[in-house]
Amino acid sequence: MRKQGGVSKYAPKGIALTASHILEYIKVDKLYSISTRQGIDIGFLSKHKLDSHKVRKMDCCQAAGIEELMDTQMAERDLKRYRKKGADKTTKLLLAALKDEGVQGLTLLDIGGGVGALQHELLNAGVQDATSVDASSAYLNAAKNEAKSQGHLDRISQHHGDFVEMAGNISEADIVTLDRVICCYDDMRKLVRLSTERAKKLYGVVYPLDNLLNKAITWLENQYRRITKSQFRVFAHPTEAVEALIHDSGLERVFNQETFFWQVHLYRRL
Repeated sequence: MRKQGGVSKYAPKGIALTASHILEYIKVDKLYSISTRQGIDIGFLSKHKLDSHKVRKMDCCQAAGIEELMDTQMAERDLKRYRKKGADKTTKLLLAALKDEGVQGLTLLDIGGGVGALQHELLNAGVQDATSVDASSAYLNAAKNEAKSQGHLDRISQHHGDFVEMAGNISEADIVTLDRVICCYDDMRKLVRLSTERAKKLYGVVYPLDNLLNKAITWLENQYRRITKSQFRVFAHPTEAVEALIHDSGLERVFNQETFFWQVHLYRRL
């Protein structure tokens, strides 16, 4: 889910990817999440669906893969970057759109929030309290440390684990956000359905553009993960399918903007 708000600097929680990121990724030799939280279609350039066996296998491994990959070293690096430069560009776009809608006194559910950039910024902007759900304990600890530093630790509730598995125990919130998270989850339909159900007023998402370049990059990322025996995978979910699910849940889009690799959307409950 990250990172900073969702993807690591090296992995465009929106493949915050550029050609320079790819070069850096190769140079660093870990192919550090060229798309950590970047949607990936393992079918490479095609739109073939995973068969049921592969989906079931991913269900039991993806959360473990996130916990393994998004470790303390990555979390501390992203927290240091957040403290120095603030939220990533796409996170700032989502923040601005949310503030334009008005956040004073509202509640927030941030799924896959990374070091908590959205939580910290929105709490400072007037949000009453925030709930964070993340599969990475290292990022939850980083977010907790920053919340303590900013003086609003008592206004954040943290939950460690797979949101889809925990959804029944997670309360609704006025605002629900998934910043570079959809691309890190195999069962997109269930993730979107359960998260939209918990959005009482606003629903914000950031995920990779549905294009050939992103599909190629995510395919390469997954090949590397297989070679290194990592359980983590990324997914390039079709924009049309994501948007249809959101609209069917009774939400209408009020903001959208694209960057080179990411798309940022904000929806309002009808």
